[in-house]
Amino acid sequence: MSDAKDEEAKKRQGLLNFYNEAESFMEKMDGSILALLQQNVGNIKEKMKNHNVQLQQKGYFLLVAGRNSLTFK
Repeated sequence: MSDAKDEEAKKRQGLLNFYNEAESFMEKMDGSILALLQQNVGNIKEKMKNHNVQLQQKGYFLLVAGRNSLTFK
């Protein structure tokens, strides 16, 4: 499970870096292009901010799948 936690943290950090780069790029984006993007996607800056906040949360979920044996009489 420790490996899964480390892998999740690595992926989370990669996504955070990506969002930071995208936000920096959007600050330099031409207003007309940003308006067109928002028309098609919605409030992209707010959506990105929300995803960024979610990625910064430290909790994670681990799903363990298995099979139970049930006997019916």
